[in-house]
Amino acid sequence: MSIGTALFFCEDDSLLPFPAYIITALKVDEGGNIWFFISRNWNKTVSYDRVVPVNLDFYRKGFPFSITIKGKASLVNDRRMMHQFMQEVLGKSIPVTEDAIDGVLLVKVNIEHSCFKELVARKAVNPFRNPFAGIKNWRFPAQPQLQPSM
Repeated sequence: MSIGTALFFCEDDSLLPFPAYIITALKVDEGGNIWFFISRNWNKTVSYDRVVPVNLDFYRKGFPFSITIKGKASLVNDRRMMHQFMQEVLGKSIPVTEDAIDGVLLVKVNIEHSCFKELVARKAVNPFRNPFAGIKNWRFPAQPQLQPSM
């Protein structure tokens, strides 16, 4: 939840019109489900009774880790549940309109596998070992960047 933002990849192209979405995880429940909304700005009929394999790649600049989650996603078709979920996210003081519910789809991803990757800072080049890299670093200094550790 500290990263919050992820790339959502649906492996079945027939379920949603786009192959990838940028999402914000809103809730993780005790059953191992991640809940979030995606925009519904298209004119395509979606199947609510299907469960499809998906990937979620959580990464945010400045955090020393990333998380990849594989699981099964399903779309929620219950308008009352969507209204309650949206009201919980927004708070009681902001009313939820029918247009807001019509513009989004509630997605539930059941976590089946997760992979935590720790990112380590890239080491600077010793200019005496590699003079060309030393000249390049002197002329074009780079800020330390995080790289995935395998």
